[in-house]
Amino acid sequence: MAELLVTGIGTLALIAWLSTLVHALLLLPHRRDDVSLGALFFSGWRFYVRDTWKPEGHTIHRRFLGSAGAFFALVLAGILTGVICAT
Repeated sequence: MAELLVTGIGTLALIAWLSTLVHALLLLPHRRDDVSLGALFFSGWRFYVRDTWKPEGHTIHRRFLGSAGAFFALVLAGILTGVICAT
């Protein structure tokens, strides 16, 4: 039963990661004119800052942040579940 729970959490984390990737790719055309692709790829924190995107990209940016947050929470839940089930 514990293995099934960890596998389920891992699957949800994979889906959240893929959603984050898709939303990051969807955001690229909505970057401000003064933000280059190099700035985004070499300063990854800029993906999380709202000022990097034009107003029409803010909806996609919110979905990106939600997906990234879900991925982070699911990874922590997977680690916690794995540690609790192992003891």
